[in-house]
Amino acid sequence: RRDWIADSLNIPRKNLPFIGELMRVHKTEVRWTGAIESLLRGFALTILVHHDNYRDVDAFVTANKMRGGRIEYDPMPADVAAPGTKPTSDMVAGKLEIKPDAGTFGRYLQRELYRRFTHLCCETTDQKWHGADQAMTITGLFKGRTGRRVKDDRRDINDRRYWILGWDNHDKLTLLKARQKELEVLGAAPRRDVDDAGP
Repeated sequence: RRDWIADSLNIPRKNLPFIGELMRVHKTEVRWTGAIESLLRGFALTILVHHDNYRDVDAFVTANKMRGGRIEYDPMPADVAAPGTKPTSDMVAGKLEIKPDAGTFGRYLQRELYRRFTHLCCETTDQKWHGADQAMTITGLFKGRTGRRVKDDRRDINDRRYWILGWDNHDKLTLLKARQKELEVLGAAPRRDVDDAGP
């Protein structure tokens, strides 16, 4: 959908980045990646729209049925100040790094991460977990400010094929190609069995 909008409106893709393309988990915090990917998935799939383009995008989205059914985007304010307070490394926001050349989008992300994702990272549901306004366990249980708890085990949170954060997708492509080869081999085995069965 992003490419369709960009092509239709002649907007450079750099003016319509997915949030997930502009941030990644710090290399020193990789063991938290699965839980962080799970918590941030909806946020990461949101498109940021440059201030100069949001009116055109609004008009296009209003006038067209979105392919795939759903789109979320945030229009960028004309000027974004970075947050005054930095998140600590025991918070989700503190375990993320913003793409160095993200510019205004990066400042916006810093502000939004600190505003939305100050979840305390806890190994288990210990006293720290219960005492925090927002918290996340390494296994992907999240607690929000309202007290609501969510854990989504429909997919293995540590299956890197489903990870979307980061500005380099080389590792993910390698995993997907390896999986494709596995499936091709598995598909070839039943065909051999059928061929061996004869007429």
